[in-house]
This record gives sequence, C-alpha cells and structure tokens, in this order.
Amino acid sequence: MGTVALTAIYVAVNLAYVLALPVEEIAGVTRIAEKAVTVLVGPIGASLVAASVVVSTFGCNVAGVIASSRVCFAMAADGRFFPAAARVHPVHRTPYIALILTSAWSVFLTLTGGYEALFTYVTFASVLFGTLGGLAIFVLRVRQPRRPRPYRAFGYPVIPALYVLGSFALVGNTLMERPTASFAGLLLVALGLPFYARWSRSSS
Repeated sequence: MGTVALTAIYVAVNLAYVLALPVEEIAGVTRIAEKAVTVLVGPIGASLVAASVVVSTFGCNVAGVIASSRVCFAMAADGRFFPAAARVHPVHRTPYIALILTSAWSVFLTLTGGYEALFTYVTFASVLFGTLGGLAIFVLRVRQPRRPRPYRAFGYPVIPALYVLGSFALVGNTLMERPTASFAGLLLVALGLPFYARWSRSSS
C-alpha cells in the first residue's frame, strides 16, 4: 500500500510539472519543483517549497546515516568490517562507533565534490546493487529450486523482471549521461573489495 501511494504521489507531482510548464521550460531544469510552484503561486510559494525540500533532505540524511551505520555494525559483528564498529553504547544501546564512522565518511564525501556528482555516484552504486539483488531472485530459483522460501516475491516472475529491466535502464542511462560520476561510484565500491576479502578470510 505504501509503494502504491508513493507511486501515485510521484506520478501526480510529475503531471503537475507538465501541466504547469511547457516541455521546453522543463528540459535541463534541476530545481523543477521550485520553478513550477513559482509559476503557480509566485516566488513566496517557491521559497516555501525550497525550504520544505531542505527539511526533507535533512530527514533523508538522518535516515541514510542510521541505516548505513546499522549495515556497518552488522558487518563488523560478522567479522567483515572494523571490529570497533560492532561496539554498542552501554547506556543508549546504539552502535555509536558505527554511527561516528558513517557520519565521518559522509562528511568526507560531502567535501569532495558538488551535490549533484555526489548524489549521482552514490545513487548509481546503490541502484546497481538493488538491480543485482533483484536479478539474484532468478539466479537462486534456478540454482537452488528446493530451498525453503518463507517469503515469495509478489508477482513472480513478471514484477521482479519489470523491476530488474527498469533498474538496468536507469543504470544504463546514468552511465551514458554521467559517465564520470558513475565510474567514480564503481571505484568507491572497488576500493572496499580488498578489505572485504581480507576480513572474509579472517572470519572464515
């Protein structure tokens, strides 16, 4: 239900953009919401929209840091990341070292380039892994057909296939439109492979 609601909201917002602005004015615009609202309700409304985007971005950043720190914590607990990241705060019961590491890495990335480039290469790598995860459904069904599956993919094989195809299209488009940022994202991932291999050998 949440996915359907979000899809409806995104489609409705994009329809509003198209109805508010000619296609020629939409092309190449990065802050499309601000421009559309300026046309509809004037500069004051646009300022309110810009402020809401800033607040939303802070919320997204917090959610990203919390989720990423839990990944670091889980990897450290499995012996595949810095051991200190598995420490839990004695009072607050939070993975405080993982939170500090994630926040420090986020600050470092923020200082290395502009927002658009940062967003592109981080999102590119994230979408690529999501695509590979969707593709893994089909691979595991073939390789391990008898494995118990307490959860089954809804609409298999049509809906997972549509997801994988759509994600591959997004990955391919990003590669063509932003090749430098895309390869920077892949390089970031590749930098972690030697460390992961070392920790994996130690863990095994």
